[in-house]
Amino acid sequence: MKDIRPKHVRQLRDKFVDTPSQADHLITVLSSMLSWVVVDEGLEMNPCLGMRKLKFGCDGSYEAWDAGMVELFKRQSLPHMWWAAALALYTGQRRADCLNMRWTDYRNGLLYVKQSKTKKRLGIPMHKELAKVWEVLPRTCKYVLATTTGRQWTNFGMVWHRQMRRPEFARFREQRLTFHGLRHTAVNALLEAGCTTAQVQAITGQTSEMVEHYAKQVDQEKLARQAIAEVEAASDARAAERGEPDRFDGDGQGWLFDVADIA
Repeated sequence: MKDIRPKHVRQLRDKFVDTPSQADHLITVLSSMLSWVVVDEGLEMNPCLGMRKLKFGCDGSYEAWDAGMVELFKRQSLPHMWWAAALALYTGQRRADCLNMRWTDYRNGLLYVKQSKTKKRLGIPMHKELAKVWEVLPRTCKYVLATTTGRQWTNFGMVWHRQMRRPEFARFREQRLTFHGLRHTAVNALLEAGCTTAQVQAITGQTSEMVEHYAKQVDQEKLARQAIAEVEAASDARAAERGEPDRFDGDGQGWLFDVADIA
C-alpha cells in the first residue's frame, strides 16, 4: 500500500472512464482507505489528492466537440486514436462498445452493436465518412479497433490520456473535451440535421429523456442565434430608414439595441 503513487490511481480511474460516476466513487472510497495508511503506515501523501473527477457539470454531461476540434484532432492524433474517435463520432456509441466491435458485426450495410451498458441491440447504417475510415483500417485481428501490434485494446484509456497530455492537445484539455464527448457530438449532429428523438435513439440507444435533454440545448442555441439575427436586421432596417449609419461604427462604439427597438 505504501508504494501506491498518483499514476497508479490515475490508471485505475481511467479503466472506468465510460462509467464516470463509478470511477469517481471508486477514487473517493480509495482515498478514504489511503488516508488511514498515511496515518498508520507512514505513506508520504494520499495519492488520490487532487485527482480530477471524470464526471463534471450539473448534469454529468460531456462537452461536445465542434467541427474545428474534430478536424484538428484528425490532423494531430495518432492514426489508431483517430480511427477510434471516428468510430465513436459516426456511430454515437460508447468507447467500450466501439472497442468491442468486430469485423463480422458489419453486414448488409449495417454495423450491429450490442451495447454493454444497456444490452440493447442496434443496427447502425455506415456513415459515408466512416466508410472512408473503414477502408484504411488494418485488419490485424477480429476486432475493428486494434493496437499497433494487432491485438485487442486493453489499455486504450491509458494511451488516449497519454496522447491528450501532449502540448499540441492543450486546447482539448482547456475545453475539457473527452472521448465520451464524441457521443454528445454525434447526438448534436443528428439533432441539428433535423432527426426526431426516435431517430436519434435508433442510432445511439439512449433514452428519450437524454435525447430531449440534448435537444433542448441545441434548440436554445438555434433560437438564440435566430433572435440576435432578427434584432440586428430590424435595427439595421430602422437605421437605414432614418438615414443613419450602422449601429456600430469603426471604433466599436454604438448600441446593440436601438432605443426604438426596445421601447
